[in-house]
Amino acid sequence: MKAVVSAWIGSNNLGDELIFMALLRLLDELGISRDDVTAITLNVKGTRETFGTRAVGHFDFLGQMQAIRQADVLIFGGGGLLQDETSIWNLPYHLSRVWLARLLRKPVVALGLGAGIIGSRLSGWLVRMTFGPSTPIAVRDEESLQVLRGIGIQHASQTADLVLSQPIVQHEPKGYIAVALRPFSQKRGWLPVHMRRQSDPKDPIQIAALLDQAARRTDLPVRFVSFDLDKDLTYHQLIAAHMSSDVSFVSPTVDHVTEVIGSANVVIGMRYHAAILAFLCGVPSILIGYSPKVQSLAKEATQGCKVIANDLKAFKTLPTLLEEVLNQGQNVAIARERLHAKALENIVSLRDFLSR
Repeated sequence: MKAVVSAWIGSNNLGDELIFMALLRLLDELGISRDDVTAITLNVKGTRETFGTRAVGHFDFLGQMQAIRQADVLIFGGGGLLQDETSIWNLPYHLSRVWLARLLRKPVVALGLGAGIIGSRLSGWLVRMTFGPSTPIAVRDEESLQVLRGIGIQHASQTADLVLSQPIVQHEPKGYIAVALRPFSQKRGWLPVHMRRQSDPKDPIQIAALLDQAARRTDLPVRFVSFDLDKDLTYHQLIAAHMSSDVSFVSPTVDHVTEVIGSANVVIGMRYHAAILAFLCGVPSILIGYSPKVQSLAKEATQGCKVIANDLKAFKTLPTLLEEVLNQGQNVAIARERLHAKALENIVSLRDFLSR
């Protein structure tokens, strides 16, 4: 059995790489080895070296056509592929691989998808037309499910983020606050988001003061964790330059990042998959609600995970909330068991296909 995987693979964003790593593990359990997987990727060489799969470039249309023609199935996802918030080109870019599979009469299975803002009727029509009434499609949260139902896709099922299907490993807390923040670009434009200039919409001096206060109240140092080295590290350093507390920086690999987050006493996250890993490792967290997917995740463990709005007024509650969640790891662990079981359901659609 040969599979082509179409997602946001090969970027510098560890979250997307974690998704692909989790998917490969599930495929291996179904008897699909990495030699039989071809990833459509932004970094052909890097994907081959990191994951040991075959790879084809994301703009290599002929290479994609050849890979899909030779495959038995196209796996679409996971990750937040279904949205037009970041760019008007996002949906055509991703859905074009599904269109190609349809042209070549290859089956498509969509796994672990996130659906965000779909802001135009044309975008809604494109998604509805692409998946139709029969394509197996599993989404990672309730908000995504409602988005798809709102545009007329009624047959989608709700699971959980693919990363939550990874084996549960409990790390011993090593005495630090893991902080994973991110700069932001403007929403929706002509350029894809990774090509736009990033902006720092929050005052780094005020954020630094609040993190200092949180460190003093908990008697824990701050460790800044970059999930996207090109963007996050500079932003973290900008904030840290105004801090008086003990701080450190880490830019982990996809193989190491789970341990970094899992060894924290508490996580402050604006990176979605920092939050996902906090849940996977049973670590309490404060999440910055820049997107509905963050609120959706936080609902799963209301005592061990709190959400604050993405503005400075809300940031001022950070030290107090941190104290509230600090010893609520058990609440997160209970939610983790539920989410882990849901995440494993992502593979049901593919298993059903293989059994035909």
